[in-house]
Amino acid sequence: MPASDRVTHEALTGLAALSFDTASSLDPWHALSVRRVLGGTYSRADFTLPHGRVLRRY
Repeated sequence: MPASDRVTHEALTGLAALSFDTASSLDPWHALSVRRVLGGTYSRADFTLPHGRVLRRY
């Protein structure tokens, strides 16, 4: 993605915590155990995705 197309409004890094509060059979991420959290990153940006192709029509 071209750097001129991306506009970053906010970017933060630091300590983080991870928890799965609700178990879901459709998205079973809760079944994985968290061994270690190295840190967290949050960013808010605007950018345009390049043209692509449709993989599946529903």
